[in-house]
Amino acid sequence: MRGTVAQLANTPVAAALPDREDVMVRLSDTQIFSRSFYTVHQFSRSHPADSDGDGIDDLFELQHSLFLDAVNSDRLNTALLFRAKLLKKAIKNLTL
Repeated sequence: MRGTVAQLANTPVAAALPDREDVMVRLSDTQIFSRSFYTVHQFSRSHPADSDGDGIDDLFELQHSLFLDAVNSDRLNTALLFRAKLLKKAIKNLTL
């Protein structure tokens, strides 16, 4: 989580799903600020968080990262829009 002051470091910036408990994970922020504060949160697989607030837990999003993003709900919307366009095109081709 990132913020401009330590108490408000609540913007999700990165998430990782290590395959073992003893693995070191490197997280990076895609935005550069002159001054930022970070907090690191650890969640168990049995009680995953929903960092981006899209209603899908982070564990599921990390396991399906081809279409989903644990810290950016816009990626889900983009994937759904793309699938909707493909479906619409397929239906149009069936009715011709």
